[in-house]
Amino acid sequence: METANNPAPRDPERAEAVFKATSGKPLNAREFAALVANISNAASATAKASAAAAGATGSCGRPLILSPVEQGFRLAAAPRPKRPTDIEMDFAVRDIDDQALCTVLDTLFDPGQNLTDLPHAAQQPLAHAARILSKKRNTFEVEIRQQAQETKNYTGNPDHAQNLVTEFKTEKKYVNVINGTYIFDGFKDSSDTVFLLIENTSYAVYADDELLKTVAGMLGSSPQPLKLDCEIEETVLDKPGRKPHISRRLISACIAETTKIGEQFSLIF
Repeated sequence: METANNPAPRDPERAEAVFKATSGKPLNAREFAALVANISNAASATAKASAAAAGATGSCGRPLILSPVEQGFRLAAAPRPKRPTDIEMDFAVRDIDDQALCTVLDTLFDPGQNLTDLPHAAQQPLAHAARILSKKRNTFEVEIRQQAQETKNYTGNPDHAQNLVTEFKTEKKYVNVINGTYIFDGFKDSSDTVFLLIENTSYAVYADDELLKTVAGMLGSSPQPLKLDCEIEETVLDKPGRKPHISRRLISACIAETTKIGEQFSLIF
């Protein structure tokens, strides 16, 4: 346990967060383990996404360092590795783990932050951490600090934590009508689906019986490959922590007589 005379070891160059309980009742063992693990997983996912976006190489997304303090605990970004290949890694990686830890904790404690501001892979673990902190008996004062950076202080906000949980459960639906010329790529046996070739990839599109018969009739009366002018309804179901689910429905189709010049529309993949 950290005391004034026996401080826990720390690296002042790395970002760290000190959690001190304010509810007077400590977390039970299961909640404590889940809270730390989910914050760590969210920070790791955020670091990896940031590294990929920056085109950086080298180690990132390493597990956090956990150490005790009076009335709480400390989470810190892991020390930088000493392997020669890692020392020579892209400069951008040096602070990615630190930024990821700060970003995740800002989202967890700052009422102005939203769950969907984080990468998809970080949203589910952070929502699980928020579920634990949404209980009023599990409140903390949190200090986020890093050498040469602004120190931030937060007081646990169960309402914000619950808002993050609610946001995670909320599914958004987007419907868009798309017009374009696509190549027919076959039927799916015994189903209500046609395949359209879009940018060299075949996509399944729902079609009712009448449209299926219409497209089938075009096959024998048009040059191959069959090009269709299509109107497609695209529905996107977007829920935090998951990849968007996309479904498509064919509204109308006719043989494309000429190549259209002008604005082109493409589906969301």
